[in-house]
Amino acid sequence: MSLKVEHWGFTAKKDAKANLRYKTPLDVEGKRVLILDDCADTGQSLKVAMEWVSGFKPEEIRTAVLHIFDTTPRKLWPDFWVEKLPWTWLIYPWNAIEDGINLILEVLKERKRIELPRLEQYLLESYGFVFPEHLLDRVLERGSSLGKFRIDGDFIKNAGLA
Repeated sequence: MSLKVEHWGFTAKKDAKANLRYKTPLDVEGKRVLILDDCADTGQSLKVAMEWVSGFKPEEIRTAVLHIFDTTPRKLWPDFWVEKLPWTWLIYPWNAIEDGINLILEVLKERKRIELPRLEQYLLESYGFVFPEHLLDRVLERGSSLGKFRIDGDFIKNAGLA
C-alpha cells in the first residue's frame, strides 16, 4: 500500500501544512504497520500518515526513514532511521528529475535566458548543487519535453519567451 503525503510544494520550499493527497481506505485492522519515508525533516508527513493509518485500527504502527535532521522535532522522530544529518536539501534518485526541473525554473526566474555551459555555475551558486552530466542531460530533456523551458541552441529559456 502507499500513501501520498505532500508537504513540499516547489523543490526546497515547504508548504504550510502536510496533506494526505488521496484518502484511500486501508485494510490494516489488527495488523502491524511500518510507515516508510525518505526523510523526516519536520516530521509532519509521518504524523499525517500515522493519523490516517491509525483510523483503520492496526495493532501497531512503527515509522522508518533514511534521514532525519538536526531540525527534526524530537517528538516526531521516527522509530528507525539510517542517518542523522545537519539540515540540507537532499535530492534522492527518485526525485532527481523533478527537483532538477524545479531548480532550473527558479534560476530562470532570475535570468530569463542562460547559456547552457553556465547553467551548472548558476545552480551551484544558487543551491550549492551540481548535477552529474548524464543527469543534467536527462533533466534538460525532460523539462523541455514537458514544456517547462526551451532549449534554443546554446541557451535555455523560459518556455514563454520567444
